[in-house]
Amino acid sequence: MKLGTAIRSYLSVTSLALSGVLFIAILLAVLIQIVGRLLHFNVAGADDIARYAMAICGFVGLGFAALEGSHVRVELLITRLHGIARTVAEMLVYAIIFATLCYVTYYWLAMTASGARFADTAPGFLRMPLWLVQLPMAIGLLLLIVAVACMALRRNPAQTKEEYRGPDL
Repeated sequence: MKLGTAIRSYLSVTSLALSGVLFIAILLAVLIQIVGRLLHFNVAGADDIARYAMAICGFVGLGFAALEGSHVRVELLITRLHGIARTVAEMLVYAIIFATLCYVTYYWLAMTASGARFADTAPGFLRMPLWLVQLPMAIGLLLLIVAVACMALRRNPAQTKEEYRGPDL
């Protein structure tokens, strides 16, 4: 197995597993709230947990979604290009996406670090440190950066969207 394929497979499985665990946490938090309402008791903080898990689940799943081709890809101009022009356009698009993601991730990590430094707490019933919610989101952005890099290095401009898929899991 090539190193690039191994990284892609590990990234996909990791991203998918983390998203799955968080999705189950959302499900359990909502079910606990439903049962609590039926039995006339309130589970304090369950809605906060469901909200945080949903936000984190969305970010952590970005890498898997990108590798599987689940993101919307507008190819109005690129499909009209052929040969070296298409290759250059593809690489330019991937470079812009990569740079933008690096920029956003850098400032997201800076925001997380400042929140930890100033002991910011999340709003809601659970007064947990805000960095506990923000750090997994930054990890999801880092997974997406690696996924975009893998896609750029693997992408064959001659392939159509249907021919291009992520790793087989």
